[in-house]
Amino acid sequence: MNMKPEKIEVSFTPIMAEKGLQGFATIRIDDWLELGSVGVFSRADGSGFRLTFPAKRLSSGTYKFYFRIRNSEIEEHIREAVEREIKKLGLFSVKTLDEE
Repeated sequence: MNMKPEKIEVSFTPIMAEKGLQGFATIRIDDWLELGSVGVFSRADGSGFRLTFPAKRLSSGTYKFYFRIRNSEIEEHIREAVEREIKKLGLFSVKTLDEE
């Protein structure tokens, strides 16, 4: 089953960082779902980015996520869209998927 969204739009806000957290993304999927405050981290090996989703730390030390992507195929499409936006903006010298 093909789970590819028809349209993914990304707004990226960079922060001043040398390693780790590079900024935050707002992701709009097919004009009906918006995911905000998505953390964009550079991978330690420089091979691209990973996404983190907003969560609240509970007193027990565990995290309660406000939302999660439960389908790995959809999550990969979202990550690729974020990488394309970052590359388009020319902000970081991290090797992205299409350069591998």
